[in-house]
Amino acid sequence: MIMRKILAIFLLLGLLASVVLLTEGCDPYQITTTTTTSTTTTTAAGGSWTSQTSGVYVYLFGVDFVDSNVGWAVGNDGVTIKTTDGGTTWEVQTSGTLNYLNDVQFISSTEGWSVGSGGVILKTTNGGTNWSAQISGVIK
Repeated sequence: MIMRKILAIFLLLGLLASVVLLTEGCDPYQITTTTTTSTTTTTAAGGSWTSQTSGVYVYLFGVDFVDSNVGWAVGNDGVTIKTTDGGTTWEVQTSGTLNYLNDVQFISSTEGWSVGSGGVILKTTNGGTNWSAQISGVIK
């Protein structure tokens, strides 16, 4: 039996839930999505869940989607991944940090921020192709 722990849930208009799951062992960490309309429970509530491989072997802590196809997930060691097909495939992006990234938030398909340990704040204006460090005022 594979044990999993839910780390983050993102709801898009109550129709798409994206859940970042951790898988114990050496398997890649999983991204799971559903198309249920229920936002009141943590189960699929009759909807179907699809497990999708992230392709990275680190804990993922934050996830954000700007629509049903385009989204990002972030985690340990500065790992940032992006999907443009609803999570079927994920592309690793270079964040420029080795700090743990705890969350990511996008306001459009190009502009977003990621935050992490040690006061790290990263900003992108090109969909995550490049990230620039922002001053947080937090000292390690």
